[in-house]
Amino acid sequence: MKSEKSLSLQTELFQSKSGSNKIFDAVYHGEACYALVHTSTDCKVLFDHDEKVLESVKRKIRTDGGFSCYQNKDGHKHFKIAHARRGGSVQLRAFLFSRYQKLSLDKVHGKRIMLHDRTAETKDIYDFRSANLYEAGISIQTSKLVSVKMIERPGAPEEKYISVSCSTDHGEATELLSYEPELFQILSSPSRCNISFNAISNRLMVWIISGADRKPRTINLARFAMIYKEHFDKYRKRRGAITRFLKDYLKLAELHQDMEVGHVNACKQNGTWENLIWMARSTNHKMRDYARYFTGRHAAFTAVKDGAILIEYAGKYFRCNTPEDYLSWQNTYLGRDQMTQNLKISSNWHQIPTLADGVKDKTVSKGELQFLEWLEHRDELLLLPDEAFIIHDPERVHTLEGVLELATTLYAAAMHPFSVSD
Repeated sequence: MKSEKSLSLQTELFQSKSGSNKIFDAVYHGEACYALVHTSTDCKVLFDHDEKVLESVKRKIRTDGGFSCYQNKDGHKHFKIAHARRGGSVQLRAFLFSRYQKLSLDKVHGKRIMLHDRTAETKDIYDFRSANLYEAGISIQTSKLVSVKMIERPGAPEEKYISVSCSTDHGEATELLSYEPELFQILSSPSRCNISFNAISNRLMVWIISGADRKPRTINLARFAMIYKEHFDKYRKRRGAITRFLKDYLKLAELHQDMEVGHVNACKQNGTWENLIWMARSTNHKMRDYARYFTGRHAAFTAVKDGAILIEYAGKYFRCNTPEDYLSWQNTYLGRDQMTQNLKISSNWHQIPTLADGVKDKTVSKGELQFLEWLEHRDELLLLPDEAFIIHDPERVHTLEGVLELATTLYAAAMHPFSVSD
């Protein structure tokens, strides 16, 4: 739990005429920011350490008056700031969000600007910095057909994912992504993108609204997430980071036009970082051929770490340094007996308390149990030291040492008990 000791107020930079509002240079958990203090309640609102945003806040207080604080029936405090042009007032978080994203206040009027992390509120500290705000549109449910929501891993609420679901003629299609605040902002904002289902590829598609012409460009969800992961850090500390990123999106996408996004455990619904890797189109297509064969006889679990593919199979651990090496490993050890992770996830899998409880719950699908099980094996793979892995070398397979390794592994696989999700 965060404590007030983690916030240090330093130089006073501004005071309103009435003295009800003050702005300080501040440090919060080691990060520089500004603190806007409501003197009568001693509530402190944190915002980005950005000179342009600071000047906007000061100018707004001078021209339209200071910000006010009120408490609702649930005990939550809300902050408003006068808005003379429209009359009345606007939420302070909406005003700050508009400054971060370089939008007029009219653009965010009526939108739900939400906080990712509300834990600081217990000490009258309100984190309204850009990384902690997101636009939920009119609702997280972006339409009757599409839902974008932030969910938590059962038993580990600090581990969050983005669940994107779309209603189809054959039920609900869901894909899960690793949670990043700005990625969630984009996907949950109807003004920035739309989401649809492609029945031919059986994939969720993102229609990105970017560029001067505001024409939507379509891309599958996992590919968009990987472009975000690859490039967004360059924009993160700049004002209007999301707007700038989407403006440059087409140029960024062209950098990867000869590559495809591969799902290393063959589950297209699992778009978490540890399941995605860039690879040549030819390599990905060969893996697709493999993914057609699922006998479910042996369990293999994979995870991506630092560009390498880690594998747990038959009680042993392998490391493939390239997607091509991984394809070779599949050919060598699996043949046509592919992995068991061809699963189907629903949008409510995160409601299972634990993996063990899920096994007892007959309403939980096999796919949801497989994903929970994959998470546990992924955690184990990511924590193992480098020396625990056997480096797969396609040339070594043909040596005597490689043949012996293959024989012992296949024997172990035949004797290895299968996983709980089978």
